[in-house]
Amino acid sequence: MSAVGLQIIQPLNGQTFTGSPAVRFRGAVTTPAGVPLFFKWYSSLEAPNPPGSPIPGGTSLDFFATLSIGTHTICFTAKDVNADDAASLQNVRNAGMAGGPVTPSNPNGCVIHVLTATMVAPATAGATLSKTNATLTASAPIHWWRPIPNTTNFETDPDYQTVNRIRYVWRFAPFGNPPGRAPATLMPAVTQLTVPSPFASQVNYIGPLPSALGLGAYDLTLRVEFTLNAAIGHEVTRRVNLVA
Repeated sequence: MSAVGLQIIQPLNGQTFTGSPAVRFRGAVTTPAGVPLFFKWYSSLEAPNPPGSPIPGGTSLDFFATLSIGTHTICFTAKDVNADDAASLQNVRNAGMAGGPVTPSNPNGCVIHVLTATMVAPATAGATLSKTNATLTASAPIHWWRPIPNTTNFETDPDYQTVNRIRYVWRFAPFGNPPGRAPATLMPAVTQLTVPSPFASQVNYIGPLPSALGLGAYDLTLRVEFTLNAAIGHEVTRRVNLVA
């Protein structure tokens, strides 16, 4: 088999995106094959199982796509056969790949980070939260969790957490009366987050809120931020009512 040289020009390894951005995917063939090639781009987070499914629109050298929240490992591939069934793959004579995980043997891998804050619970403005036992739910990367074999339970996926560079922060700012109430920040560790339901692309924090908080109306902000630079992130705010 002949190797096709490929290069990912965009996105850059380590690049961050906030909100719901249109990510540009741009590649180049650095070693032509002399035959027609068929291209596909993959993300590790766009399907239930690795290596993911082809990114929508990802059959060209230059296109835009919106990706889901999380740390994505990106692969760019080319081969001289368009189909992916086993029989067709046996006929491949020219193929190549760029991107993938960043490792000592693959220093030119491509891992990017999409920071998108989506508050699932509390679901509506004016919702009531108990200071002693609150439930906060946010959208999460699909591979944050994995099933525990032979059980109906889930655990954090260590393979994903190895590359994960996003974290969840909930901030409370007092609104209106009574005056003098303190703000507070909740930044749970990964081990403090749970899965709301099987196969849910969400995380839960269930437990007490910071003791410094008072009662009454607060603006609750969910922030999804980059662990390597907390200044990079995306957030949404919803007004809630704290009760004892």
